Amino acid sequence: AVLAAVAGSQVALVAAALAVYFASFPLRARRWARLLAQNGVPVRGRHLLEILILGWFVNCLVPAKLGDLYRSYLVKRRFGVSLSKTVGVVVAERLLDLLAVFGLLIVGGYIAFGRTVLPDLRLVYASAVALAVLITVGTVVVYALAPRLARFFPREVRRIGRLFREGILHSFRALPSAGPLTLLIWLTEAARLALVLAALGLELPLSGVIFVAVASALLTTVPLTPAGFGFVEIAIVYVLTAGFGLTQHDAVAVAALDRIVSVFSIIVVGGALYVRARSPGGSLAAG
Repeated sequence: AVLAAVAGSQVALVAAALAVYFASFPLRARRWARLLAQNGVPVRGRHLLEILILGWFVNCLVPAKLGDLYRSYLVKRRFGVSLSKTVGVVVAERLLDLLAVFGLLIVGGYIAFGRTVLPDLRLVYASAVALAVLITVGTVVVYALAPRLARFFPREVRRIGRLFREGILHSFRALPSAGPLTLLIWLTEAARLALVLAALGLELPLSGVIFVAVASALLTTVPLTPAGFGFVEIAIVYVLTAGFGLTQHDAVAVAALDRIVSVFSIIVVGGALYVRARSPGGSLAAG
């Protein structure tokens, strides 16, 4: 039933979902450029777009979010920026994403379900609360405790830690412009999911689409598998069936088609970019 549903999806709407998905990458590149600018790296978003897609490509192939480290390395190599500071900027970028996800999860859940927390969805909210606590603790450590603990470490370690801390903290100066861009990025994620649902002949209210999109995105923060494989699909099926009453085969079809759009497309496009960049004369030819 799942295979039949995916095979029978409307090609035009799947293509529209792909277009919306890839339209989010220039927005992400522009936001990344704004964060880097606050750290003294004046670079345009279009110069970061290929690097960003290559990072996403690596994240789809290996666990532990190593694609984020890889794109930080590429920025260091291409623009001569400290790797520690660049990694700090990427961490700040991820924190912005998580803050947006939490906000949209609360708003979308409130509109979709009211003040009642459905027992079947308590796991989603518990995961969000646990991540919020970890982020709060991490922020306190970086902002308040790290400078005090630095004196116990060698000079080079202190220097690396200082650059990493600056990369995170200075990035938040770009919040007035990076904040709206982050919200727009996540609305494109919800739009992609809405188009995937429509391609399968399914429909959810806008608040429900947003809730499902951000609830599944929470699981991508678990760096145990490439692109959250296994975790994200289970989350999508779980929320669609427990929260919105979809049949299991419809929910699995949504998860499968959405991952084809958001993961396998990046493997294809990112793989092509990687091969081109590694070819003689490419940007990674000497790497």
